[in-house]
Amino acid sequence: VCSGAMAFAYFTVHQQLALLPLQNMGEPAALYSWIFLLIAVVGPGSVTLASVLRRK
Repeated sequence: VCSGAMAFAYFTVHQQLALLPLQNMGEPAALYSWIFLLIAVVGPGSVTLASVLRRK
């Protein structure tokens, strides 16, 4: 959901100004979209609260 929201924000706000994120100041929206997609596909890994509590 977060990745889609950031992609929607990029295409509705920044894409109208120019094609590439470097030209239209849309770097954060594009970056967050890819990061959220990566987290959704790979998973949180060892950065979860459950894994931290299991170590103690």
